[in-house]
Amino acid sequence: MDGNASEMKMFTFSSAYRLPFYETNFGCGKPLWITLAQRGMKNTFASIDTSDGKGIQVLVTLTEEDMAKFEQDPAILAYASSSN
Repeated sequence: MDGNASEMKMFTFSSAYRLPFYETNFGCGKPLWITLAQRGMKNTFASIDTSDGKGIQVLVTLTEEDMAKFEQDPAILAYASSSN
């Protein structure tokens, strides 16, 4: 591996895709929306189904500098919508 370990960025990817969260019912009905908590984390990508089951949400946390680049990436923009 080239480069110094202190110069390398680490990214975490996780998925809760296709887990039956929207089928959960604690007696007050099924949830309308599910999300994953990522407070205070950086450089993470976590995916989960949308409530209609026809798509996925990807929750992304990056540094401000990396997020600015990510939000302008043509490959990302071609397939994504933002829900800031």
